[in-house]
Amino acid sequence: MAQFIIRVEILGNASKSEYEKLHAAMEKQGFVRTVTGADGKQFHLPTGEFHISGDLTEQDVQNKARAGCDRNFKRCAILCAAATSIRGWNLEPVTES
Repeated sequence: MAQFIIRVEILGNASKSEYEKLHAAMEKQGFVRTVTGADGKQFHLPTGEFHISGDLTEQDVQNKARAGCDRNFKRCAILCAAATSIRGWNLEPVTES
């Protein structure tokens, strides 16, 4: 199963509420805003960054990201990278509520 990290930036002077709307739109496309570490713990990704895994190509993932952006924002920049290993530093841990 392929893994991908996607960065989406809303171009212009985007507010926190616009990024919250982006996060919701991307979730509807199957993206998540967390990654799981080697120790099994989950961590939040930075604002505008997403993870997805599955039987997908980079083009599939880019198309899904564009679908999330196109419905809500006039201009977004998208970077999609296939990932064989994901490492983070100083990411906020997911806490159970």
